[in-house]
Amino acid sequence: MPDTKTCIHNVMQIWQQHVSKGNQAFDSCQFSYANLLYADCLTALEQIEAEIESDSPPPEAWIVDQYIPAVVVSYLNLVDSNIAQQNINNACDLLVEGYKSVCKCAAHIFTSTQSSHQLLVLKHLSQLKHHCFVLLKQYGDDANIASKLNTIMNTISAQNNTIH
Repeated sequence: MPDTKTCIHNVMQIWQQHVSKGNQAFDSCQFSYANLLYADCLTALEQIEAEIESDSPPPEAWIVDQYIPAVVVSYLNLVDSNIAQQNINNACDLLVEGYKSVCKCAAHIFTSTQSSHQLLVLKHLSQLKHHCFVLLKQYGDDANIASKLNTIMNTISAQNNTIH
C-alpha cells in the first residue's frame, strides 16, 4: 500500500494534469469541459484534505505552499469559467465556497506560531477577496450577487491569530 506522501504526490500530479487540460479547454472556449476538469481538480484535492485532517498531516509548509494555492487556483478557474458562461450567480457561490474552504484549512495554520505561514495564508485569502471585489464592482447592483459576495468582503481574515 502506498504511503501518504506517494498518494499526495499522485493526487497533485492528477491535479496538475486536470488544470492544464482545463486551461486548454478554457482557452478554446470549451467552458463546460473546462468546468468538468476544474471540478475534478477539487475532487482530487478532497483526498488531500482528508490527509490534512488526519492524525499525521503533511507538513504545514507544504499545506501553505502547495495545497492551499491549488485550492485557490481550482476555485478561481471554476469562477472564471462560470463567468465566461454568464453563470454569475454560480460563480459567486463557488467563490464563497472557495473562500470558506481556504478559511477552514487556514484555521489550523493560525494555531501555529510560524507567522510566515500565516502571512502566506492571508495572501491566498486576499486573492479570493480581490476576485470578490472585482465581481462586486461589476455585478454589485444585483442584490442577490451583492449579498453572496458580501459574506466574503465582510469577513475579517485574521484577528488575534484566528480566522473568523
